[in-house]
Amino acid sequence: MRRLNLPLHCQICGVCPVLPVLEDDYCEQHYDFSIFRWFLPHWMIQFVVAGPIIFAGWALGYKSAAELQPVPPTHFFDTHLKCGLALLILYLIQLVLGASAHFFKFRHQLHGHRAPHNYIHAVVGIAIFILAAYQARCFFCS
Repeated sequence: MRRLNLPLHCQICGVCPVLPVLEDDYCEQHYDFSIFRWFLPHWMIQFVVAGPIIFAGWALGYKSAAELQPVPPTHFFDTHLKCGLALLILYLIQLVLGASAHFFKFRHQLHGHRAPHNYIHAVVGIAIFILAAYQARCFFCS
């Protein structure tokens, strides 16, 4: 069973970053952009599908690292593991920013413009993709 953790982690975490992109594309094509028609499928896919897969992939990676760690035991001993922790933290921040961007509208205070947390939500999403690509490179180059 121990040998299955690392390949399963690789497969889950290799597919996971693609899900939000496919989901957003699907929602753009098949739903109106009003909050009530677009946000529900977006929210359901993020929390019911992508979230559990991300947490399962991270847990398998953490378990695999615990089995392969050097003596004395220390977690997050290389760049790939540190990037994995940063990605998990960024994902949690992204969830909070996404919920605040969709539930808290400040258009009347900002004279019709979008709130800054909307832009931060987009920038954090892009940062997640960049860090995930860097993490995959760290894994394959080590």
